[in-house]
Amino acid sequence: MFTVQTANWVLGQVQDFGRLRQRLYNALQRRLLPSPVKARHGNYSMVYSEDDSVSRPSQRLLELGIESARCASTIDLSDLVGRIRGRLRLPDNFMNLWPGEHYRLLAGLVQVMRPKRVIEIGTAEGLSALTLLKYLPEDGSVVTFDIVPWREYPGTCLEESDFASGHLHQQLGDLADREVFMRHQRQLIEADIVFVDAPKDGIFDERLIANLQTIQFEKIGRAHV
Repeated sequence: MFTVQTANWVLGQVQDFGRLRQRLYNALQRRLLPSPVKARHGNYSMVYSEDDSVSRPSQRLLELGIESARCASTIDLSDLVGRIRGRLRLPDNFMNLWPGEHYRLLAGLVQVMRPKRVIEIGTAEGLSALTLLKYLPEDGSVVTFDIVPWREYPGTCLEESDFASGHLHQQLGDLADREVFMRHQRQLIEADIVFVDAPKDGIFDERLIANLQTIQFEKIGRAHV
């Protein structure tokens, strides 16, 4: 019990530090690079030359994007919007906004690819997992990874009933950690879609990419977004 309590305390401290660092970064960014546009939320982005890019999208990836966007334009997630019910510091209907949010595009991707195995990295409130689950084929499954059990995540929109069918599972583990990654590499290799929506802190991303580069994906035409 002491060990579990200590681990939970350490995890809480790490999360608090990450949130504090992000708030400081945002405050510094607003002061040094004020936005010319007023909006509820904004992030800075960068645009690079394409002629000297180290990679190019394949024809299959371009076609997949077009087909998924076409499906996204007709998808309605109103039933999932009802799950939010003021739990988040965002308008409840934000997840049904497209273009803008990724949820309907994610649903379109599932409709087009009809995957049997989907891996999500970053459960959080569970909205992406619910979107994936809604549009899975009957023989499909979603495994969502996080370091926090879904019941303990602030503002979770997941419910026990979402797991009852056996099509949705959560696994706890930090896939940026090489040892943890190796334990789950077979699931990643066999996945049709790997959706990464974990911390964008410049640390997790680099470690996860380094781990992914150690494995060879078997299927052709799968998506990693």
